[in-house]
Amino acid sequence: MNPFRKRLLLTLLLLCGLTAASAQHHFDAQAFEAEKQTYIVQQAHLTPEETRRFVPLYKEMVAKKRKLHGQLRQLRKQSADNERAARALIERRDNLEISMRQVERDYHLRMLKVMSAVKLKAALDAERKFHRMKFRKAARNGH
Repeated sequence: MNPFRKRLLLTLLLLCGLTAASAQHHFDAQAFEAEKQTYIVQQAHLTPEETRRFVPLYKEMVAKKRKLHGQLRQLRKQSADNERAARALIERRDNLEISMRQVERDYHLRMLKVMSAVKLKAALDAERKFHRMKFRKAARNGH
């Protein structure tokens, strides 16, 4: 096993331990993100250079999507008691969802400049799989 993979595996194991320890007390968003990024890099078989270029783009994309998702959450909490207000909420929600997809598209195009389409697809699949695993684990643990 090459030194990069050893370091990656050690980091993953360390993050898993930290995540498990922190899960008993509270959700640690930084540890979750670090564990997710490590998982994605490992599953997509990214080289150190691809990792160096991919991770900052990925972090930017996640931050922008998180901001839009927060706006969407706030919008969903609003009530509309007439036709005009309801229509306005629907249009704003649709626009936010379109914006979120546009952010994904823009960043995917940028990511394709630092890695192959096959590796990007593997990274995106790994992200979905990671979230699915974490949600299932949380459901089993009653969180």
